[in-house]
Amino acid sequence: PNGDLHVGHLAGPYIAADVFRRVQLCAGDTAEYICYGDDNQSYVETTAQRLDVNPDHLASCGNADIKKTLQAFDIDMLDYGIPGEAHNDAVRKGFHALYRQGLLREVEKLEPCDSVTGAMLFESYLTGNCPHCLCTTKCGICESCGHPNKSDTLLIPAEPEKKSTKQAMRMEKKLVLAVEPYRDQLVAFIDSKRGVWRPHILELADQLLSEPLVDIDITFRSEWGLDVGLEGWDGHVFNVWAEMGLGLVAQADHECTNGLDGSLVQFLGYDNSYFFLIMHPVLNFALESISYPVTKLVTHIYTNEFYNLDGRKFSTSQGHLIWGRDLLQHMNSDQARYYLMKYGPELASSNFVLESALLEIHNELSEPITSICSELSSLSAKSDNFIVDDSVPAHLAPLVRRYHYYSDPLRFSAASLAQIVGELLAYIAQSGPRVFGGTQEYLAVIRLWAELAGPITPRLSALILSCYDKESEIDVSQLVEALHKSVMSKSVPTAPLAT
Repeated sequence: PNGDLHVGHLAGPYIAADVFRRVQLCAGDTAEYICYGDDNQSYVETTAQRLDVNPDHLASCGNADIKKTLQAFDIDMLDYGIPGEAHNDAVRKGFHALYRQGLLREVEKLEPCDSVTGAMLFESYLTGNCPHCLCTTKCGICESCGHPNKSDTLLIPAEPEKKSTKQAMRMEKKLVLAVEPYRDQLVAFIDSKRGVWRPHILELADQLLSEPLVDIDITFRSEWGLDVGLEGWDGHVFNVWAEMGLGLVAQADHECTNGLDGSLVQFLGYDNSYFFLIMHPVLNFALESISYPVTKLVTHIYTNEFYNLDGRKFSTSQGHLIWGRDLLQHMNSDQARYYLMKYGPELASSNFVLESALLEIHNELSEPITSICSELSSLSAKSDNFIVDDSVPAHLAPLVRRYHYYSDPLRFSAASLAQIVGELLAYIAQSGPRVFGGTQEYLAVIRLWAELAGPITPRLSALILSCYDKESEIDVSQLVEALHKSVMSKSVPTAPLAT
């Protein structure tokens, strides 16, 4: 929470997870969506220093802005938590249990520090080049290739971002968790996901497992973060990524209706894969080995790739971005959700250009809906009320089966669902009642579209379905009004924009 959510964030895990939840609910499952503000993240403090504000204030404002943006895009969460006493207690208890059982080992080594303040430099406090892909990166994880790194593996470390002019080295102690003892469990876990999880994260797993697995740093000396709470470790905080592994599971156990009785599905950017793919499962294995009660191994991980803006990566620090709620000055939330899911970076990096987005929304949503409105207006001139049965034309059964294929948790794809919804809308607009065997079937197919599109375009779908009563009688004039409202909402172009 070092700022609000921009379009790159929304096109990644946030809307996709909401679509997933809605799809599972439609299939009759219980599905609950949780998240929390990662207040203890080092990026909160470095951003606060750059902006010359208090980091607690920045996190508070960031969380408030994020909640507003989630609501504006109809992202419906059971809980957006803020790390508090319950979170802190759960995290400490888990790590203290590992410490008492001797699974956290104390090591001492030379580490970089700020030569003026003496503060240790790690994660966002230290910049260098990734030894795996040579891209500029922060310490801890490389955003470009997803490989972990440490202060002694970064190439050409830059000067610290804290208010200092020089970097120094000093001996520092920390607690670490060895990963190699859990290699066999990791291999079995990852092998069980082959053919199910997306290929990029499994490729990363194979690369990481081809070499000795590095120990996990559990603690750092810092003034910002969750203090360790162990004797002899004053001034030390937990590694925020390790903290997250225990915190999210504890939150799910506390907030979800059935606790941890179900599948744990995680949505995240590919750059964070290491933490969820290696660190969190290893923590789970370690806790299970000491019969710790609150553990949960992830069932599915859905990653997304980077989203560029006008050919360059979204960047909060460089001001190269479009804030989520600013996008809604140009389109409504349904249109934004549809476009970002269909054209977002689900499996490969993609590029956002506002003019292109508005053009596609016009061609794929506004224009077909306008054509359908025209057809429905002709029907309403004959009668306002029609009886509609529940049947679906037989020739649409393959499309419906394809939709359900990509709804399955094993194969979920928001991009594919958005594409199918767009294909059906275009077909309805082009075909009219004659192709569908009459007015009743035509109106039934429009209702089918609203049902399938519901997870992608929840507001419009709810408006359409509200026009169909329990006796399957439909007020066509009301349906025309609902569709017309969706076209006119926000500044959607009435004609194609120049490319």
